[in-house]
Amino acid sequence: MVKKGVAFHHAGLNQNCRETIESEFRSGKIKLIASTPTLAAGVNLPARRVIISSINRYDAKFGGNKPISVLEYKQLCGRAGRPQYDSYGEAIIVGNSNRTELIDYYINGTPEPIKSKLTDDKALRTHILSLISTNPGIKRNEIIDFFSETLSGSQDRKSTIKFKIQITLDYLELENLIKEKGERFVATEFGKKTSMLYIDPLTAVYFKKSLQKISKRKNHTLGFLHLITSSEDFFPKFSLRNKDYEMVGTLLENNASELIENISEYDCSRSLLAMHAWINESSEIFLSDNLGIESGDMHRMVENADWLVHSLYEIAKLETRDDILDELNIMRQRISYGIKEELVELVKIRGIGRIRSRILYKNGIRNLHDLSEIPVKKLAGIDKIGSTIAENIKIQLQKVR
Repeated sequence: MVKKGVAFHHAGLNQNCRETIESEFRSGKIKLIASTPTLAAGVNLPARRVIISSINRYDAKFGGNKPISVLEYKQLCGRAGRPQYDSYGEAIIVGNSNRTELIDYYINGTPEPIKSKLTDDKALRTHILSLISTNPGIKRNEIIDFFSETLSGSQDRKSTIKFKIQITLDYLELENLIKEKGERFVATEFGKKTSMLYIDPLTAVYFKKSLQKISKRKNHTLGFLHLITSSEDFFPKFSLRNKDYEMVGTLLENNASELIENISEYDCSRSLLAMHAWINESSEIFLSDNLGIESGDMHRMVENADWLVHSLYEIAKLETRDDILDELNIMRQRISYGIKEELVELVKIRGIGRIRSRILYKNGIRNLHDLSEIPVKKLAGIDKIGSTIAENIKIQLQKVR
């Protein structure tokens, strides 16, 4: 498609694809891009002509299609007109509504005012905990005054902010993230750790309570994956399609011993299926064809899961669950590289990743000892290795061992 001067652009593309499409569009080799709103949000990629094929977009909270806002229209059409190339840009709406109404509402309309989300539950939990963690001994009135000086404070009534802050403080104290001493607040060790990890206190509490349920036995792989993918901070979350229920049911049945608590298909997401497939070395083609998860989405899930496993590890240390730390370390390596547990030792060597470690394993090289024993020349003869990488592997071995 790119050779023909046409491309598509969306968040599911991997970084290489996105960079290629954006650079070739800037150079003029790509003449037309069909895109989701990703190009309008943050990517500096102006065009001579912007066509909005529909003013309706699915809204998950609404549960159906809704017309886009005036603000989004202005953002999309603001891409029309290339500096230094065009004297003007064109923006076209394709719509079934009355032409005059569209012009009045979108073209001549005033963008909606920016509304602060600071007093949303998640934001308030995170920021109040952060404020108390960095200002030990802060008073309730000082917390209220701080938030009253923000954009949210100028938009909401002080009584509303005061009420929301009180609800949040009650929750943080109930879950032992903060303590009130006299009229002053301080963060507990659990609260400080949560704030330093930049996770939602709701996620931290969920992790802490789940850790109390984890048995002393080993292998909680599916349980850890479910814990991470169902947490408040995991993103992106893909819901199950009708055809996925049988697959997730089989997964739960075959790995029941790995679960932290009893769950059903309705407690799972397609993201859980994708993460499980990823750490068992499923290809990007499999993930796309069978789960509808594109490489860019998978990359974001992997990055997010890596951060959350690290957070779970830190909370486990705080809770003195030393018995599961090694398992969490292995899980983090598996998520980072997308590998089965048998390859974890091989990927400790820089230059050996998902593909090379599997090739080495198939050639009988299954650990660092095997790598050290094989002659450089023989190692270089293995597919995807070569003389330069073989030499580097031997050098890395000396550092690791």
